[in-house]
Amino acid sequence: MSITNWADLGGNYGRIIPFSRNPHSGSQALMDNLVMDGQAVNPALRNYEIGAMAEMISSVSYPFDIFAGQRFGTYEFGLGYTVYFFLRQIQQLQGDSGWHMPPVKPLELEGILPSHETILSGEYQLATRYYAVVRADSLQDNSARRIAEWLLTPEGQDTVHSAGIGRLIAGY
Repeated sequence: MSITNWADLGGNYGRIIPFSRNPHSGSQALMDNLVMDGQAVNPALRNYEIGAMAEMISSVSYPFDIFAGQRFGTYEFGLGYTVYFFLRQIQQLQGDSGWHMPPVKPLELEGILPSHETILSGEYQLATRYYAVVRADSLQDNSARRIAEWLLTPEGQDTVHSAGIGRLIAGY
């Protein structure tokens, strides 16, 4: 069964406007791995392919029917995705600059909203891990090793934490 209208999900009547990133973006790779589970995206949806994450947030907030060439006039029909880190960075930028991000609503997964705390605790399950690795035989003054070592310092830990990326665990 294919759901194409918000009314099918208990919302207002209106065609769901699905947005995706280009197939070579890191966020699309995350979507493919964490959500799509190997299922191909319907080729018809490629008409709603977004180049940049800021454009994704804007497109979801202000949907524009590219087939009819007109705005829908409401914010409720677009559906897209972003990585939490990027959404958080945009929110911080808007607070610092006076610019206001269009309204977006993160969706719950099994009753859990994404937040810094729920992602770090593992309670929100659509998350991935990142690793900083260096070759065991790299020289002590190798720039990759120096960066990995800096990440474990209090300053490096604070930087990672303030970016909303998560906890660092040493293991080399």
